[in-house]
Amino acid sequence: LSADCAAETFVLVPTAAAREQLQRTLQEHLGDSARRSWPKVGSRSDLYDDLASRLSDRPRVLSDVEREAMLAACAREAESGHPAPFHLRPALVAEMIALYDHIRRLGRTVDDFDRLLTGELEPAAESDRGASQLLDQTRFLSAAFRRYESRVVATGAVDEHGLRARILGSPSPAPLRHLALAVGDRPFDADGFWPVDV
Repeated sequence: LSADCAAETFVLVPTAAAREQLQRTLQEHLGDSARRSWPKVGSRSDLYDDLASRLSDRPRVLSDVEREAMLAACAREAESGHPAPFHLRPALVAEMIALYDHIRRLGRTVDDFDRLLTGELEPAAESDRGASQLLDQTRFLSAAFRRYESRVVATGAVDEHGLRARILGSPSPAPLRHLALAVGDRPFDADGFWPVDV
């Protein structure tokens, strides 16, 4: 690749370890002298960081720790109207964030999540204790997720999903022209992707 083409190219890999391995392989085959012609290599978060750096008005992106702290606070607030069907521990908050991210990466909203699950569970909730518990969990998660989204907006910063919307809505003065995917499909690999990820 020419240096100009390399600057416009990104190779998406599943993990930081995969990034290091690919960079090591490039170095072994091409040598340090060709480093300027290497494409950028990274995971999903690295790709978002690269795309954000190309924006003329780059927003502040919330860290994982900030996001978890915000969702934990929002979950505690949500308990006033929708009691949590489980004890809120840090590990569960991390799983809640993972679920929220999964929903949004599929191109769905919190309202979609709430409507679809409530529609499935509500008819059986009166006669099925398991469905009733899942319905309570859905209502609690939806309430916590809505509060989380409001709180993110109030900070003036963005999470991954807000950043993606900003990237898609703002033409970049130096756009990424080539994207090479070196990851598997999400159903087969936990570090894989759905098409809407990128």
